[in-house]
Amino acid sequence: MKKLLLLLSCTFFGSIIAQQTVWEQVVPEIQGAPEVSSSEECNQSIPTNGFENGLFFNGTINQFLAIDIPVTTGNSFTINTIKLNIINDVSTVHSVKFYNEDSNGMPGEIIAEMMNLPIVSNVIAGTNHGATFRTITIDFPNPVVLSGEPKFWMAVDTDALGWELTSNHGNVIENWAAVRNDNTGQNWQTANYMSDLVYELVGECETLSTNESVKKTISIFPNPAQDYVKVSSDSLIENAFITDMQGRKMHISFYGQNIDVSQLKAGVYILSLNFKNGDIQTVKFIKK
Repeated sequence: MKKLLLLLSCTFFGSIIAQQTVWEQVVPEIQGAPEVSSSEECNQSIPTNGFENGLFFNGTINQFLAIDIPVTTGNSFTINTIKLNIINDVSTVHSVKFYNEDSNGMPGEIIAEMMNLPIVSNVIAGTNHGATFRTITIDFPNPVVLSGEPKFWMAVDTDALGWELTSNHGNVIENWAAVRNDNTGQNWQTANYMSDLVYELVGECETLSTNESVKKTISIFPNPAQDYVKVSSDSLIENAFITDMQGRKMHISFYGQNIDVSQLKAGVYILSLNFKNGDIQTVKFIKK
């Protein structure tokens, strides 16, 4: 998986344009975003750059902010904790939403959503422009598993003034931050400043198959799933079962390649497939 980092800058409380910044952004010449090196830890992060700047949460134009999360093909990224650098104090994390990516490379359909999350840590990271920058830590009540697509997005809404922004383009992952607000018709678009937000995603990554011959020939879709998942494989499946993240076996109906998941509650599950050639495959999926 990938390990990543980034930040913010400028003069106090600048003008409101298509996106609303905490301070007017000074944008250096862009040299291009490099590829991000892989990391066994599967943490993804953007580091601070001296507390340069920020983008407002909500503000006068009802602004929402998101970061992209690339996932290596053939792997899953299980996120347990997030850390955000926010501006001024915060008492409430209204929501954290995960999206797949749409055809325009922006946040698309919501695949997971958590509301009113507790803040387990809130420490001062630094000060600039007369404002205090804090790093807050949020533990998810249930892990979020991202797999089956090359990229996802995460949006956070809090009662903090803003989210720290960085213009250090050398640390950008794949995409700049995305914003939506009243000026964009509440449609997602790339932040005008071509910068990213400061955060860390803490989790685990794993290969979706323990057997290379199976991994090359199997897929499950849709993922996330609503009513069923369909298994596509060159190998014959003998049986299948599903367990939740606590190891409890779920009652399901399995018809050929189709598995009925309509009775499952929303959450993360593990699908285990036993093949007639003796191979065993386990895959995490999300039930909407």
